[in-house]
Amino acid sequence: MVSLFAVFLAVLPPIFGGSSVSDVLDKELSSAHQHISPSVVVVSVEKSPDYDTGSLPHDVEQLLKTPEGETVHMPADQGSGFAIDGEGHIITNKHVVDGAAPDGITVRLLDQREIPAKLLGVDPDTDIAVLKIPEKLIPGAEMFDSKRVKVGQIACAVGSPYRLQDTFSLGVISALGRNGFTGCADGVDYIQTDAPIHPGNSGGPLCDAHGRVFGVNTMINGVNRGLGFAVPINLAMDSAKRIITSGSILRPSIEVETTPLSQNPTMARYFSPQSSGLVVMALRRDSVAYASGLRPGDILISADSLLLQYPSDIQKALLNKKVGDSLKLSVIRSTRPLIVDIPLSDAQRLPLPPIVSIPPPPDVTVAPLGVVFSKGKAYLTVESVTQGSKASIANIQPGDVILAVESMPVKTGDDVQRALEAAPPSRGAMFLIERGGRMGFSVVK
Repeated sequence: MVSLFAVFLAVLPPIFGGSSVSDVLDKELSSAHQHISPSVVVVSVEKSPDYDTGSLPHDVEQLLKTPEGETVHMPADQGSGFAIDGEGHIITNKHVVDGAAPDGITVRLLDQREIPAKLLGVDPDTDIAVLKIPEKLIPGAEMFDSKRVKVGQIACAVGSPYRLQDTFSLGVISALGRNGFTGCADGVDYIQTDAPIHPGNSGGPLCDAHGRVFGVNTMINGVNRGLGFAVPINLAMDSAKRIITSGSILRPSIEVETTPLSQNPTMARYFSPQSSGLVVMALRRDSVAYASGLRPGDILISADSLLLQYPSDIQKALLNKKVGDSLKLSVIRSTRPLIVDIPLSDAQRLPLPPIVSIPPPPDVTVAPLGVVFSKGKAYLTVESVTQGSKASIANIQPGDVILAVESMPVKTGDDVQRALEAAPPSRGAMFLIERGGRMGFSVVK
């Protein structure tokens, strides 16, 4: 079936001194292929014997379905890559080289030479890996600033789908800033293209009509759907340079748990009229964020110049940061605007389960608080919680330490009850809680 794009080009009138737009574009695209092709390699991987290749993760399986629902059998030992300089540094995807045996990575050049490659390091946050082969074997690709990419411009994908080396496919940039879909990395704004990309293209370049690279092909959503995604080259190159310099990436974290204010009705009612931002649900008392002045119940509006709508936006703000940098947070606390500067430390990458969960509350206006406090404790500690009570619905648990209610320190059960009764019934009262060394809050109606 001939594409409408091809028909359109074929019927265009002659211009440029007798040459048609089709002739000019043919020449330009052929030149683009010649420009980028010598820099592109096939990446072959011998997996370690103990690496499980028997099944793909569920989210990857969902991405690799045909429109008819059939599973695509993805080459588990092959992908693509491209040189980023003349010194033998090659970018590919982390998932291409996962599980590689020692000395188990080989790259095949355009002239069919096969060269052993050393894995210098990987960046799990962007799915980028860097390989090294002897210098001057292949030229480095020319890069194009991915911030200048526009929707609708021509996109050329180069790689080795299904082991078919040096495959050049054509499409356009379909969208920019794609994120939040199954299988994507938190914080990465992907470039979306309809240029045909298939299993085996992973790690190859996405180029403009001049053969300049502006993305690293990373994933597809189904086959022949025209839904391919690439990591912007600016971000990929930042990861690659860090890997080349140090062999790994030490990416910082602020270690806070947040929830979008717009997606939580209980939070929206409590913090009204504020309707956007991320509510700080919990953080560690011994964290840098806490030491810098951040508190549970704060609403994060922006990080540096980036507006915060989803928790992944924090990761986006941190992707180009290094340990030792700082992050400037614009915060609202009790309707007051604040600026909190957080010095960035190494990400501990520990799971951060919610200290409290906030389900939509049923009608519990007649239910008592339902808390028995421990006696003889230095702090106001919860000994037991009655099932179905206000405290139970707000997920207050035995062992919790109640530090404050509505920003007022509390030392007795009577203090808690008075603060609760003084709070507007429709809004509820915020309980500041410490649990297991972490501070969080819950809204009790």
